[in-house]
Amino acid sequence: MWLIATAVVGLLSACGTAASPGAAAPRPALPRYVSPAQMALLPIATTFGRSPGAPQDPDPFEPVTGIVLHPTATRVVFARPGGPPVAALPTTELKNPTWVPVVQSQPGWDRVLLPTRPNRSTGWIYLGDGGVQTAYSA
Repeated sequence: MWLIATAVVGLLSACGTAASPGAAAPRPALPRYVSPAQMALLPIATTFGRSPGAPQDPDPFEPVTGIVLHPTATRVVFARPGGPPVAALPTTELKNPTWVPVVQSQPGWDRVLLPTRPNRSTGWIYLGDGGVQTAYSA
């Protein structure tokens, strides 16, 4: 009996604790404020640009989500949710609307593959204040 009780306690410990039914979901991290003057100093994430502070895609060969994101206003790109700004993603590139693939999501944020150098650069876009459209690309 003691062995069974120990095994059950071990399994429950490994699984963590379940949230109570009335518990609120964790709030997404809020973005740092970036003034217009600070935004003007950020590198523009375009085909011919460089975003040296942007993190690399941690799993570039992971299957993609099929979701693409279009900024309806120039958006600040962050290194991580709530982290420092690393670039600005414009609404258009090469005279066409900018659409970037979403490679990861978490509440309030999407990680996108940036159209900039170095290749496989990514960044996080805050979704909580609008300014983006999403679509599914098969």
